Amino acid sequence: MKVLENGNIRIEAGDPYISDDELYEDGMHSMNDEEWKAYCKQLDESQGFDVGEFPNVFHYGLIRPISFNGDDKDLIYFTNLGIAHYNEKEVACLELVEILKVNTQPCSPYIFYITFEAEDASTGERGTYQTKVYGRCPIKSSYVDFTRVKPETKREVGPSDIQARERDGEEEQKERKRLKI
Repeated sequence: MKVLENGNIRIEAGDPYISDDELYEDGMHSMNDEEWKAYCKQLDESQGFDVGEFPNVFHYGLIRPISFNGDDKDLIYFTNLGIAHYNEKEVACLELVEILKVNTQPCSPYIFYITFEAEDASTGERGTYQTKVYGRCPIKSSYVDFTRVKPETKREVGPSDIQARERDGEEEQKERKRLKI
């Protein structure tokens, strides 16, 4: 690594690995392997709707939770867009009760993963739904990927489950070596 006269840093071939924080000294870092595995697990299990916060991690394109207040006009618009999509597709009469959670992915366009409570105006039944909306500028050009009833959550996989799978995999590999497969 070489610091130039203008203060810029140039990394040259052969330089040892320099972490992001060492380079920028801002407290942020790229995802490590453990964080990446946890992120991918959450992403696989929820399709982006239940991905938690990874503090001090910078990685372009991550899906992250965002905070919002109940009167955010854009989020209400996106949610109602998703409800209109569901009502048309499923011949339903859902009406927004409350936005419960929002995750977003900074892309072009922004992708919003919105979990919300809605009431069916014809039956009075309430349910939890999810919609994936591509937010664009101007906002009227935004569009819905899908809206669905929120699926039941999967059972949490604990460390003992992971260890058991790893143990089974190791035993399978030993058996393959023994049989020379």
